[in-house]
Amino acid sequence: MERLRYASLRWGTGLAERLRLRLTPAGWLAFGGWAVAGAMSVDSERSAAYMIFSLLSGLWMWALAGIWFFRPRARAVRKLPRYATAGEPFVYRWSVLNDGDSPLRGARLRERLPRTIPSYAAFRSTAGRFDESRTAVERVSGYGRWRALMRRAAVATEACLLPDAGPGESVEAAARAVPARRGRIDLSGAVFERVESLGLLRSFSQCPAADHALVLPRRYPVGRLALPGSRRYQPGGVALASRIGESPEFIGLRDYRPGDPLRRIDWKSWAKEGKPIVREYRDEQFVRHALVLDTFAAPGREEHFEEAVSVAASFAATVLTQESLLDLLFVVDKAYCVTAGRGVGSAARMLEVLAGVERCAAQSFSVLSVSVLRRAATLTGCLLVLTDYDASRREMLESLQALGIPVRAFVICDSTTQAESSWGPSVRRIEIGRAAEGLALP
Repeated sequence: MERLRYASLRWGTGLAERLRLRLTPAGWLAFGGWAVAGAMSVDSERSAAYMIFSLLSGLWMWALAGIWFFRPRARAVRKLPRYATAGEPFVYRWSVLNDGDSPLRGARLRERLPRTIPSYAAFRSTAGRFDESRTAVERVSGYGRWRALMRRAAVATEACLLPDAGPGESVEAAARAVPARRGRIDLSGAVFERVESLGLLRSFSQCPAADHALVLPRRYPVGRLALPGSRRYQPGGVALASRIGESPEFIGLRDYRPGDPLRRIDWKSWAKEGKPIVREYRDEQFVRHALVLDTFAAPGREEHFEEAVSVAASFAATVLTQESLLDLLFVVDKAYCVTAGRGVGSAARMLEVLAGVERCAAQSFSVLSVSVLRRAATLTGCLLVLTDYDASRREMLESLQALGIPVRAFVICDSTTQAESSWGPSVRRIEIGRAAEGLALP
């Protein structure tokens, strides 16, 4: 039964999309009248509807022939912003050149996006979830689930009306798009459309314009977050302080050893002692926080994982990194660590990484726990963004606290999950759909 629902919805969606793009509002009215007149003109002796059917058939033949003469001939170049954000509209511009011999009037330009048809596995796995059915027919046919899946994967774009352009003339127009989710959007080209003389059908011409856009995760305002803790010794701290300059602590002088850099030779002491003397420094100490993202969301908890990525992105964009370091730790095929702050990296780079992070299905949670605990000696504080709070996650939190590291954990939950008393004061519940309210609290 599920196979039949999926096949019918996929075929129906493709047909409806083609008709929606090809027919104008007047075309839909004429198409409905043509279909009704055709049904009523079966018995031509008792009904005169066949004359209306014949008239509308002639109009349709004229319109079908006319679309070949109204195809726009133009080229387009897209000017995209560097970043977009999931769920938020962004505006970009088109530069259009009229390659035809006649003026380009009344033309519209829209994106040619790849089809975002959900797979059968995704459709079947959402049974009982993400159902937006409004009627019993939608519930039985599965259209409510289908509509939810289509909207979650789509990029909503609007066709923009182009200014009139003469032969060889170039014009510009603004377009608007709303990406539904984070990640990379591949844009293959553009489609020019113009309505034929009767106003029933749209004529299309395609233009290659390959490009891509990076959609960053959704971010929420974060309340004042204070993680207590003192500065820790950082191996290689001098190199990590490149943005604000070297500030090592001077320890003293000692004899030269083979391999010491020449820039550390104290020439005055050499002249006084008659042998090479070098200055000795100690690497500086500063604040270093860890932002741990739990990528081990169980199957069926994809929404929890996406919300966890958004929460992690909110912290990455908010935590000040000018005077401190922030390590983003997560596991996909292996353990990764992305560092921002003090000239090592930027928050924008961290958001780019979060835009493409995926769920981990081939590793165990212990890989992430080991990766975090291995860096515990250098950490001032730790932020945990978890998709669940089971025994393994609780054990990692307690291990960090046992080492004297202040920890704040944020557990992504649905509306049916309640925070337990065993979670402790350092664990906060973040409800899906209300993450902004949960993060606004101090």
